[in-house]
Formats: sequence, structure tokens, C-alpha cells
Amino acid sequence: MIMEHRLRTLLMPALALHALLCCGTVCADDGAKDKEGLGRHVLLHGDMLGRVNPEEAAFVGGLNYRYVYGYSERHHAESAYWQTGLTAVVSPAYGRASGHLTWLPFIALSLRVQGDYYRFFGRERGLLSFNSPTDAFGEKATRDLRDEEVAHGQRLLFQPTLQGKVGALILRNQTDLAYYRFSGRGPYFLELEYYTLLKDGDHLVDNRTELLYEWWKELGGRTLLAGPYFVLTHAGAARITQQRIGGMLYWVPRASFLGLDRPRIQMKAGYCIRDPSFAEKLFFALGVGFDFDL
Repeated sequence: MIMEHRLRTLLMPALALHALLCCGTVCADDGAKDKEGLGRHVLLHGDMLGRVNPEEAAFVGGLNYRYVYGYSERHHAESAYWQTGLTAVVSPAYGRASGHLTWLPFIALSLRVQGDYYRFFGRERGLLSFNSPTDAFGEKATRDLRDEEVAHGQRLLFQPTLQGKVGALILRNQTDLAYYRFSGRGPYFLELEYYTLLKDGDHLVDNRTELLYEWWKELGGRTLLAGPYFVLTHAGAARITQQRIGGMLYWVPRASFLGLDRPRIQMKAGYCIRDPSFAEKLFFALGVGFDFDL
């Protein structure tokens, strides 16, 4: 999620961080549990996401099934599990249906495989085509374009995550390795989650490094994490490389609220070090969400 000086959109979990947020998503474990947390868990989740520069809003909802077979007494967290689930994303520009399989073989490594189907609605930049990777495709350049087309797309995503903790410091590095197909005119298409140009049959690499300080963590999932992050994104055929740096916050203020579990707020703010699509370098992103344990 991201912001200029004039904030038009304030809805965002995401694009958590998913979700939250072209720029990335914020993540944390669900909170401290005892050994009774081992076994099967079914979880509903929902998030509202919004960003500016580029402008976008989305709702994310999903259902996860998790089998936990390891628990770390030292870190008060799940240390081994596998998970599968379904997710739906709806925005003014497109809808996305996803299925994933995640394996946490030990607490420092997570491996996720995900398949996505996109349906572009022919509006709000979904789906725009460009003739060249040097064409302007930033917020101002695309604001008045009206040649979006109704189309569909697919993505296959592999997402390894490494994480470690020393005291209250958490270091995370997450890589997205993605392969895309599009049905539109092309030859280059505007990909809206990472906001870059891709061809049909193209690949994308996105790497995010986060250094978070855990201000507190309590039973029931209440937590506050904050710290800097760095993102590098590279689009294959277009050879477009983007770099962003900034700060992020993830806050679960209560264990439950109005019957919903772990209500959360996620924020990002930063600066585009290298991004050919944006003349305005500052950005801001915001997301709110919840879980519901079944």
C-alpha cells in the first residue's frame, strides 16, 4: 500500500502485507500458544487494503486449514506445520482466486506454493497493454487512459521465507518467484500488485528484507512490531528493476473484538529509490484485518 501527499484512498490486510500491500505485505505469527495449539486448526481471515501512488483498494478474504506438529517453547510459537487454503481478492480493477500450500519444516524456514487466477474487469487499469517497456506507466501516465480490456491471467508463485530472532529483533527475508500468463493484447501488460510491466509467459522476482523490533507480545496474539524494510523487484522481459526503502508497523491491539480474533492494523511508509514508473517518490500504505478461529 502506498501514498502521495494527497491521500485519495484509505482502504486496504495484504496485499498482506499479502497482504498488504505493490509493495509488499506485513506478517507475524498468530501469537503465543501453549502445547494445546498442536493439531488441526481452521481459520477464516479478512482484510481491507488501500494504497496511493499507485491508487488501489481491495478486499481480501480466505479460509486456511493448518496442521501444527511442532511448537517452540523458547519462542512461544509454532515451529513446524503444513497449511493449505483458498483466498479471494476483489478490487475495482480485478478479482483473484488463489489456492496455496505452505510448509514450515522448522521455525526459520517457510515454503509456499500458490496458484492464482485473475479476472480483469476492463477498468481502473485492469488490464492495460503497452507497446514498449520504456512507455510511461506510472500513476499520472495511466490516470486518464480508457483502453483497458476485459481479460484473464494466471500466476504460479513460489515463496520461500527465512526468518530469525535475537532477543526482540526479528529479521525476515521473503522472495517471490512468479510466472505469469495474460490473455490481452500486449505485448506488455501492467501488473497491478507489484506495479510493473510483464509479457505473457514472463517471470518476476521480488525480494523483501525486514528488520522488526517486537515491542511486546502477549498470550492471545496481542503484539506490536515495527522497523525498516527494503524491497527489490525485477521484471524479466521488460528488465525493469524497482527498489524501495521504508518503515512498517504491524499491531494487534487485542486478542478479540466483536467476536473476531486478532484484529490488526498494518502500515507502510517509505521512498522509491529506483522506480521508472513514478515521479512522486514518497508512498504510504494502510491495511486493517481480522481472523476468525473455527
